[in-house]
Amino acid sequence: MADSKPAAEKEKGRFLRGKLSQLGTVAVLILTNVLKIDLGEHIQALRFCFAMTILFVVMVYENIRPRIKRKALRDKREAEEALEGWKKATSRSRKKSVVKKTHEEFQPHVIAMKSPEWGEDEVETKMTYTEYDAWMLNSKLQNLALQVAITVGMHYKLHYTTPLALQVVSQLLAIYQDHLVEIYIKHTEAEGDLERPWAEDDDPMAAMKKRQEQAAAAAAKEQANGGAIEGDTQAGSGQTDNKKKRDGDRDGDGGGG
Repeated sequence: MADSKPAAEKEKGRFLRGKLSQLGTVAVLILTNVLKIDLGEHIQALRFCFAMTILFVVMVYENIRPRIKRKALRDKREAEEALEGWKKATSRSRKKSVVKKTHEEFQPHVIAMKSPEWGEDEVETKMTYTEYDAWMLNSKLQNLALQVAITVGMHYKLHYTTPLALQVVSQLLAIYQDHLVEIYIKHTEAEGDLERPWAEDDDPMAAMKKRQEQAAAAAAKEQANGGAIEGDTQAGSGQTDNKKKRDGDRDGDGGGG
C-alpha cells in the first residue's frame, strides 16, 4: 500500500506530460473556427512568431547541452572517488577480491531501446544518465527539424497557414513540459514521471507500440489462464467420472454378494 500512491502519481504524471501541447493545438483550431480568424491576414506576423519560436526552442536545447557535459564530468569524478574507496576497502580486507571494476560501474545507468545505427532495429542499450540525456537531446532536435521541414513545406507549397500557428503553440507548451528542461533548467529531481527512461513518453509511435505489446501480453496471459482453468475443469470432471465408475463397481459387487 505504501508504494501504490507514488506509483499512481507517477503514472498520472506520465499521462499528463505532453498533453498540454496537444490541448493547445486543439484550442487553436477551435478558436480560429469559432472566432472565424483569418490567419492569412496576419501572415507576416505569423511567420515571424514561428521563426522566433523555433529559434527559442533550439537555443533552450543548446543551452542544456553544456549542462549535460558538466554533469557528466561531475558524475565521473564521483564515480572515480567511489572506485578508489572500493579499492581501499578491498585492499584492507583479508579476502582479496579478484574482481576488477571501472568507474563506469559506479555510475547510475538506464536501459533504453536504441538503434545502433541509422535504419537498424532498436535494441536494449545500457547508458549512463548523461549519455541517455545527450541521446534524447539529439533526438529532440532531429524531431524538431523534421517538424519544421514539414510545416514549412506545407506553408510554401500548399499555402497552409494553420500549421504555423499550431507549431507556435505546441512547441512553446512542449518545451515548458520537457523532461530535460525540468531537470537541467528548473532543477527538478528526476523522480516520478521524470524518472528515466522517457522514450515512450516523447515518441507517440513508441508509446503506441508499447500499448500494443502490453495488450498482446495481457491477451496471451488471459488465454493461458483460460487454458489452465479449462484443463483443471477437465481434470475435475475426469476425477468425478472415475469416482462415479468406482461407486458403480462397488454397488455391482455388493449386489452380486
